[in-house]
Amino acid sequence: MATPSELINQILLSGKRTKTKEEQDKIIQMLSALSVDYSSAEYPKMSASEFASGDAQKAALSPQEILKSYYGENLPREIIAAGNYNIARPTLLPKSYQNIFDTIPASKTTEYGSAYSPDNNGKPMVELSSGRGFQIDQKNNETYRKWLQGNDLELKAKALEYFQANSLDPLIAASNKQGALEHEVGHHITRVAPYADLPLAAKSSASIASDKFNKFGEHTSIGNETTQALGRFQREMFKNTGKRLHPVEFMAIVNKGEIPEFLTQEGRRILIYAKNLKEVADKSEDKNKKEKAKKALESISRMAPAVVQNKKQYGLNLPIG
Repeated sequence: MATPSELINQILLSGKRTKTKEEQDKIIQMLSALSVDYSSAEYPKMSASEFASGDAQKAALSPQEILKSYYGENLPREIIAAGNYNIARPTLLPKSYQNIFDTIPASKTTEYGSAYSPDNNGKPMVELSSGRGFQIDQKNNETYRKWLQGNDLELKAKALEYFQANSLDPLIAASNKQGALEHEVGHHITRVAPYADLPLAAKSSASIASDKFNKFGEHTSIGNETTQALGRFQREMFKNTGKRLHPVEFMAIVNKGEIPEFLTQEGRRILIYAKNLKEVADKSEDKNKKEKAKKALESISRMAPAVVQNKKQYGLNLPIG
């Protein structure tokens, strides 16, 4: 009898030979049949945009609904393509592709930051920072942006550390509530496989960091944060260009040091982190750090296809140190 992971992979593999949208829809129906609906009277079903902008304190959200707002009718095809790439190069747990069709509870918190975590019964839970908590996050981001543009070297260093640790672009405003909500829901569908056959960036960043790159990628280098950031980048790229990027295409953008103008703050994070890794790989005098940075960057580019133009120079060109 097949294990749940084997069954999911079998379904995805059977989709590899599909040619019509009807055939692809059938594959998606098979994956959807394995999903879990965590909604209840306490957590009524609602769209992410309705929950983020409305007064409701609790809701049940669908990752599929969020992805469909980017991929439209192409979502079945792209899930099958990403899932088959993942079988060949394990990056995510197979369950990630089933989880796309789950309905997961979300609540708003006024005191803390947004988060994705299971509750006491192991049920997935998303918390969206709202009210005071959200205002503090926005104010902190605004303050760091001012410090970075100021003349106080000590404050500039603290601000740079903040933007580097979180792989944020200081030239644009912080993520809004919906962006934060999609970030946390994204963790439900980008679960890193512990048996992944590639060196995750998370294993390298701590030993790559130097005084010049103090704390860079401290948050984004965590395995589940890396894949979540890649997923957000890929769906924003698809919505604006009509395709997800493969490793060579991903590295071409990193090597150019430019960010597509249409990317949001969340969509830029993986590029900013990758750019900082490239700086170490290209310029560090420490051979060990150069090699680790290179491997971490290769790792990220290989992960890219497993998760679902006007250009200006933005945060990728932020001078470091």
